[in-house]
Amino acid sequence: METAALSLSCNLDLQVHHSKLLWRDAVSPFLRITKELMDDKAEFESEALDVSRRFQSIRDEVVLQYGYDRFRPQQGNSTQEQFTTKTMMQCDSVVDEGVQRCSDWFRLRWAECMKEIPVPVINHILCVSMKFHFLCDVMRVMTPWCREKIPVEGNFGQLFDKLNLSVDLLSREFSTELVLQEQQQQEVLGGALMDQEITQSVRGSFLKLKRTMEQLLDILQLLMSFTFLSIFTQAFGYLSQYRRDIRFDNVYITSYFRQIDAHRRRVREPCLLPLKQSEGKKLIDPWSPKILPEEFKEVVSSHVISVLNQLLHSDHPIRFKAAPLSEHPETRS
Repeated sequence: METAALSLSCNLDLQVHHSKLLWRDAVSPFLRITKELMDDKAEFESEALDVSRRFQSIRDEVVLQYGYDRFRPQQGNSTQEQFTTKTMMQCDSVVDEGVQRCSDWFRLRWAECMKEIPVPVINHILCVSMKFHFLCDVMRVMTPWCREKIPVEGNFGQLFDKLNLSVDLLSREFSTELVLQEQQQQEVLGGALMDQEITQSVRGSFLKLKRTMEQLLDILQLLMSFTFLSIFTQAFGYLSQYRRDIRFDNVYITSYFRQIDAHRRRVREPCLLPLKQSEGKKLIDPWSPKILPEEFKEVVSSHVISVLNQLLHSDHPIRFKAAPLSEHPETRS
């Protein structure tokens, strides 16, 4: 198990090292781009100011064409509403300007006609058509059509407000600041620092676990010793009490005998005699040589076994009549 753990910790060491290298490679492009932004701060500021100056021309054009009051809409009116209202108001000014130009054209033609025809009365008769400047008022019928058909973009006000705000923010001072926050992971795998070897930490953990197990085994052995002593003392006490008190843990002592013994104790007598006839037959006297029927079978079997043992182990000489070797039938031939 220790070998497997050390092998696994070695793999973890390699993974941590490779992860550090991969993280450095992954962060390096971001750091490089951020440093370039910090180095190009002045260039970005100049470009932002240039964009603001260019957009100012668009601002001025919108102000001149649509009459915005420096893009400060009144409270309650959005830029879109003001743009729509002032765009519709341009229809009146456009029509009035058209009528005025038409009247100026008739007036100019009247003067030229009077100059070309110097004869009085005749020139008035011939140039009377140049007095029809009232026809220019026909152009005023274009005002309602202009208000209905003029193309007003629905989101122009919102778009212009966002664009104006963006350019205004862009025109301010441009600054870049790179902040790197490094967080150290203090503990992994039982207290090993990131800059330490995980294998060493695992080996130290195994040694610590080994010492702990040895201490637990010592404590267990001590408990087993105390258990043996406790069992021994309890067994000795049991034997001593069993030998002193016949009633202690004796299944052969009947309840009837217990009642008799309790009565004997109450009257403080060593025995209760004379016994009844039924009790006398059942009483077994240890000092009596009488063999009881229950004991007869065991006594007979034990005597038979004793006699057989005596016969088998007795040392009686067995004599054989030995004939001379010369008288043996096989030697005669």
